[in-house]
Amino acid sequence: MRGALVRKGDRIPQRRIVTKREREVLNCLKRGKTNADIAIVLGISENTVKFHMKAIMRKLRVITRSHCVAVAIRRRLISLR
Repeated sequence: MRGALVRKGDRIPQRRIVTKREREVLNCLKRGKTNADIAIVLGISENTVKFHMKAIMRKLRVITRSHCVAVAIRRRLISLR
C-alpha cells in the first residue's frame, strides 16, 4: 500500500529500512570506499553520498561509518561478501 501510515508498534521488514540506493552506498562503504570513491562508482555527487550516509546513520542509529557497516551486516541489510 503506497502512502500507508506506519503505526507505532508495526514491524517494518528489515530490507525496507534503507532504500536501494542506500544499500548501494553501504556496499561501497563496506569495501572501505571514501565518499569521493562512492560518488564516482555510483555516478552521483559527493554531497549526495553525504546525504545518503546521514540518512543511513540516522536510520541505523549509529555514529561511525564502521559501526554503520557492522549494524547493516548484522541486520542483513547487506551481505558480508
